[in-house]
Amino acid sequence: MYKPVDIADFWRILRNFLRIDSRTGKLTYPPAENPLLIQSILSLILIACLGLFASQGRASSPADVAFFEQKVRPLLIERCHACHSVASDKKKGGLLLDSRAAILIGGDSGPAAVAGDPSKSLMVQALHYTNTDLQMPPKGKLAQREIETLTEWVRRGLYYPESAGTAKRERRIDIVAGKQFWSFQPVREAAVPQVKHSDWPIRRIDHFTLAAMESRNLLPTGPAAKATLIRRAKFDLLGLPPTPEEVDRFVLNNRPNAYAELIEGWLKSPHYGERWGRYWLDLARYCDIGEVWMETKGLPYRYRDWIVRALNEDMPYQQFVRLQLAADQMNGARPEDRAALGFIGLSPTYWKELQLPVEIIKTIVSDEYEERIHTLSSTFLGLNMACARCHDHKNDPITVEDYYALLGVFASTRQADQALSAGVNGLAVATAREEVGKLEAEVKKLSADKAAASAAKMEELKRKVAQLKKTPGYDAPLVPGAVDATLTVVAAKGTHGSQVVYQDKPQDMPIEIRGNPNKPGALVPRRFVSVLSAGEPRRFEHGSGRVDLANAMVDQAGPLMARVMVNRVWKSHFGTGLVETPSDFGSQGERPSHPELLEDLAARFMSNGWSLKWLHRE
Repeated sequence: MYKPVDIADFWRILRNFLRIDSRTGKLTYPPAENPLLIQSILSLILIACLGLFASQGRASSPADVAFFEQKVRPLLIERCHACHSVASDKKKGGLLLDSRAAILIGGDSGPAAVAGDPSKSLMVQALHYTNTDLQMPPKGKLAQREIETLTEWVRRGLYYPESAGTAKRERRIDIVAGKQFWSFQPVREAAVPQVKHSDWPIRRIDHFTLAAMESRNLLPTGPAAKATLIRRAKFDLLGLPPTPEEVDRFVLNNRPNAYAELIEGWLKSPHYGERWGRYWLDLARYCDIGEVWMETKGLPYRYRDWIVRALNEDMPYQQFVRLQLAADQMNGARPEDRAALGFIGLSPTYWKELQLPVEIIKTIVSDEYEERIHTLSSTFLGLNMACARCHDHKNDPITVEDYYALLGVFASTRQADQALSAGVNGLAVATAREEVGKLEAEVKKLSADKAAASAAKMEELKRKVAQLKKTPGYDAPLVPGAVDATLTVVAAKGTHGSQVVYQDKPQDMPIEIRGNPNKPGALVPRRFVSVLSAGEPRRFEHGSGRVDLANAMVDQAGPLMARVMVNRVWKSHFGTGLVETPSDFGSQGERPSHPELLEDLAARFMSNGWSLKWLHRE
């Protein structure tokens, strides 16, 4: 088998053999009268291209895609494309950096990178300024963090989406055309397909899977032994093995509904919520222990317990979603449902060293908002909206305005403790407790001092502690949650550094040019995503917009949300989803292996009250 020519060797050989007249653009070497030489060179080009295409075709993981879209692409646009892109009409040094092929071909100095090997990549060498004759960018070295990002990108294999080629210039997204994509379509029950082996299907979904097998001339396997079946089923539903007694009872039970009764019993088990709650907690990036600098000090496990209880109660999925976004603002929500706000209250919070300038703190805050938007969109909608922070999404019909419309919701929301008791202000209680902790620490320090002044000071502090402990609901349990409040970063008064200020009013946010919060653009009203809205997206008008967002997720994006959840449940049962990219239902994700089955299950999931237990029974 031929080994593909290394791209660097290919480039050197090609340059040695080809000669082009700079005035006419015509090939002057090899000469037309030497067809054998021309044939040899063309063969060399073909072999090298095969190697290049094979390299281009390597599978990229979702992590590679996210790394490129969230870290690499914004950096290339901000620091490189002004001099090395088709869109800028500049090609300094003969080098373009706006497609993978262009980077591998390189410029006047040869290939810019060797995928997977930073040590052999000219681009990485140029970024490190180790060669005085090869430095990029020429006007000043990039920050170490930026160099590490690009180096890691090369090491990962230089992922660059094919749609981002050098021949394509900036374009605005066509929302109407975007709505034609399969996952943005209305969902409908599918007709049950006809099958040859009509005695094999037991439930409706069996017709779809059997039809797919028969179309490939495959036959289904026979039924599993009852001892095997009960073991599979209990591990699936509860994550526990059946007891020997359970196995014996099931094997000896010959009633037609024996299996259905078994499943019903397990769906009523408290272990059901524990088993399926862990899948959700992974998506919600749940952690039992928070950082000391987090805004919320409440007990995280109460969010975990709420998830388990909601699943055991078979709470309708659309209500399950709504409460995690706006339990404190929804009519009919129980006080204990405020624990659901842990989805927001436990969001990662980055350390903000307030001795740093305002510009840096603003960037940290903007990164937090990006994390929340990414988690919201990927978990519920199967979309990566974080890609639209710096520009319109390059692959999906999501605009930069869509991103900042949602960012306004999170910028108008403060992580804060919530009380599970009606009429108790969780934020006031948390503030009082924090102050009491500081005062009691001061009292402890003064207790070692026998001076009269210290004794008087101690009494004053104790009076303050006693007063703070009279705060209504002081002993009430608190949970990590959220309240409506706007965060603003301002310069600290009278000194260097920054200050974080909260105000009790919502705010619309400006577009951050190239994702930089220190370069504000046009203001974007808070609203839902355009491609998921019926007509023009309606503005969010209730407080921060969390309750509007929660309702829009169900009312406008319900079909997509149902598809995503059905696929997650299918994947958890069978190991492989109907869509193999469970958090990416966009154009870069996989297409459904059984589209009619997914549509049918999603439609019936919605019509059966969004019941997850119904879905398990199916």
